[in-house]
Amino acid sequence: MEKCARAAIQQETKHGALKEKLAKSQRTKSNLQKCYNRFPAIKSKAVDQAKHNVQKENKTFNMLHKGTYSAESQQLARLLTKAGCSREYVGQVIQAVCQSAGITVKGKMSWRTVSRAILEGGIAAKIQLGYEVTQAKGFTVSGDGTKNKHVDYEGKHINVAVPSYSNNDDSTVHHHNHLVGINSSADQSAEAGAQEWKDQIGDFLEVYVNSPFSKRSGAFACLVDILAKLLGMNTDHCTKDKKIAHLIGDEKFAAIQVLLGEQVLSEKSTDEEAAIFEKARAEMIEQAGGLEAWTALSEIECADLTEAMVKDVLISVGETEYGTLSKEDQRSLDFFIWVGCGCHKDLNTVKGGNVAMMAWWLENDIEGPILLANKDNAAVLQRIQSEADVTPIEQRAIDATSRGGIKAASIAGAIFNNKDDKKGQQDTYKFWFEAQGILLNFPDTNNT
Repeated sequence: MEKCARAAIQQETKHGALKEKLAKSQRTKSNLQKCYNRFPAIKSKAVDQAKHNVQKENKTFNMLHKGTYSAESQQLARLLTKAGCSREYVGQVIQAVCQSAGITVKGKMSWRTVSRAILEGGIAAKIQLGYEVTQAKGFTVSGDGTKNKHVDYEGKHINVAVPSYSNNDDSTVHHHNHLVGINSSADQSAEAGAQEWKDQIGDFLEVYVNSPFSKRSGAFACLVDILAKLLGMNTDHCTKDKKIAHLIGDEKFAAIQVLLGEQVLSEKSTDEEAAIFEKARAEMIEQAGGLEAWTALSEIECADLTEAMVKDVLISVGETEYGTLSKEDQRSLDFFIWVGCGCHKDLNTVKGGNVAMMAWWLENDIEGPILLANKDNAAVLQRIQSEADVTPIEQRAIDATSRGGIKAASIAGAIFNNKDDKKGQQDTYKFWFEAQGILLNFPDTNNT
């Protein structure tokens, strides 16, 4: 009886535990069923929330990245400035344009930030130019100048073939024309112009060599390496620019000789190379006035003389090596061409034709068109009573007064399209033709 009672108690206890477990399972089942019933609504809400977050993210343009303006933001600022937007209003323009497109902008550029972005863009351009020139097999340069308020300005460009940056095919190359810079110099001699070319090439080359990009790529180049790759120069036909091209050609040939000299000396033994430079150093000290005069020089003067001595040695060795090369190799190394401006030739043709026509009038005793005198000379010419009794002042006024189609076109340009926009009747001229339904500007004959 006791044994059956204990078994009954155990069964009752087990039954109670199973009953409680069943109730818990039923509650779990009920909760899962409720979750299952709510799942479509939860899923739909989650999808809607994800879409909202994506739209909110796409409608936000964050100009900053880790506290600094991103490269894309700086590029946008440079693009707007290049298009003519004032640096002071670049931030406002970005805000207004994005706001009209329903995009919220985080960050607003100040004029100082835009100025720094432009400076950084200039440094990046120098690095790119230095990389492309060092990687190219050859390049050409071009330049021209103009005056503004009696100040001379010179613009310089480099033309180089570079690989395509849009794909991995290095065989595809494109010819790019890069602006090297615009400078103004008080010295307008050809020697100063050639030195400016060397200075500006050395400037962007120095920026590139000292950049992290150059150190990562392991590319190193000096000025003589770049000058040796120069294949041609394009200028106008003035004597100064022709001489600049001639001097740059000489610099290119000297660079070729320096590189040849370095190549020859690198193949010699250490003792042979030391003997060559020791002899040159002794000659340098003797030319300086002896050892006593040499020791009296400053460190800078000694360094300059030593640098010139090393260059002379390399050129001398390179010149000897150049003489041993074949004619084809020599022509390939010293290849350098100068190209002039065809526009100037066209103008000279017109000018020469006009001079010949005026000479033909005199040769054939033809009076020709009337004299087109300026205000001062017109008053003098009106006082002439007889061609036989012309005073020296009147003769000088006749000689200084020209005639013909070029003079007439020049006078018309001074009236209808004056090079000084505060003079002339160019606005009245354009308004009249606009009233006739014609958009027209008078040719720039006053400035050409």
